[in-house]
Amino acid sequence: MQKLQGYSQIQSTGARVASATITVYNTGTLTLSQIFSDDLGTPLSNPFTSDANGLWFFYAANGRYDVQMSAGSPAISPAYTLSDYLDLDIGPSVTSIILGSNISLNSAFTSIAPGTTQEQTLPLANALTSGIASVSPTADPGSGLVWSAWISSPNTVNVRLANVSAAPITPNAVGWNVTVTQ
Repeated sequence: MQKLQGYSQIQSTGARVASATITVYNTGTLTLSQIFSDDLGTPLSNPFTSDANGLWFFYAANGRYDVQMSAGSPAISPAYTLSDYLDLDIGPSVTSIILGSNISLNSAFTSIAPGTTQEQTLPLANALTSGIASVSPTADPGSGLVWSAWISSPNTVNVRLANVSAAPITPNAVGWNVTVTQ
């Protein structure tokens, strides 16, 4: 079992957000993860709320998770997701961190039906399939969406959008900030 933690923040300013709603999904899905409040296996409701300083944490089986943040004070709007989240301890096995800023997708997202996903790719030089990718949109792609990323082939990062709403969504065209750790 592992402990994962972070702070709920406003993406544009980094300001911490008290009492934000934290929702944990199995990576790349809309399936709520089984999470715990301690390493003894005490169940924790999902979603749950960050504390008055914006701190959140949970315990879960070893692996990676998508962590979505929303609401709180001041309000996080739109909600955003830390995709493929792993509490990474950068040690001697990490050889490089590659950053991409405001990268355009190779194709635009089209309408996404409720409860389904859609994938597109974006180029990122030197990204290897052994790396860990995360993405964040440069603007609001639309409410009701959760995103995740992975490296599907050398120099190519896949971005998956999941529609968690009850209606079809055509995502807004946005750039994507990318981080790959390898």
